[in-house]
Amino acid sequence: MIFGGWTEFPAHEKMLSAELHPMGWDRPDGIHLSEVIHEWKKGLGEKVGAIEGAQEGVQLIDGFLWEVALEYMCAGVGVDQAMDLAFKRYMTALRSDIVTQIKLEKDGIHMTPDGFNEKEGLMESYKCTRRSVKKATTEESFKENFWPWIVQEQSYCLAKGVDTARWIVLWQAGDYSGAGTPPKILELTITWSLDELIENWGRVKAHAERMREREKLQCDSFGAGGTGTAD
Repeated sequence: MIFGGWTEFPAHEKMLSAELHPMGWDRPDGIHLSEVIHEWKKGLGEKVGAIEGAQEGVQLIDGFLWEVALEYMCAGVGVDQAMDLAFKRYMTALRSDIVTQIKLEKDGIHMTPDGFNEKEGLMESYKCTRRSVKKATTEESFKENFWPWIVQEQSYCLAKGVDTARWIVLWQAGDYSGAGTPPKILELTITWSLDELIENWGRVKAHAERMREREKLQCDSFGAGGTGTAD
């Protein structure tokens, strides 16, 4: 396993609005209310602009995502899942020129990766989490705390016939270094050996087989007129 280490994703480049339009799209000329309030606050001596040390563009994107997440929450989706879905929606649109959405199947197990980067020949995954990036800074800590992400991408890689995956993650709370810690969008690339991919898939298949056997026993029980419970 080759752990590439986290680097900043260029979030400020080609930034999209909540409606997935390029920034400034359909914006009328002239003075806008937001600009008036911004200047007003400056005149009063209030602090304006990004938090010191904040990654360029990320706080603005986080705000756009919250607008979309609220719509999902009104439909009954939990806040964490809503933010994750909003970020996937955003990144899928942002990367549409280089990433293709695909569906995969192997050994009767269906998979829906976030995307396949055709230019680089690797899988891409978009995640949004309130967990600390400190829990993922090393290969060991990432494997321990985010193993489901690894199992997922290794499976996609084997099914697609590639050996590399890239995560682009919105760490909403940054590294939890203190109150007001700004969010970060970081990316990480990992490459596995074929043996590692096959070993991972063996474990996935074993779990899937146990699930199938359990479902078969339940179907057999009900098909025989039983209740599925002991007498």
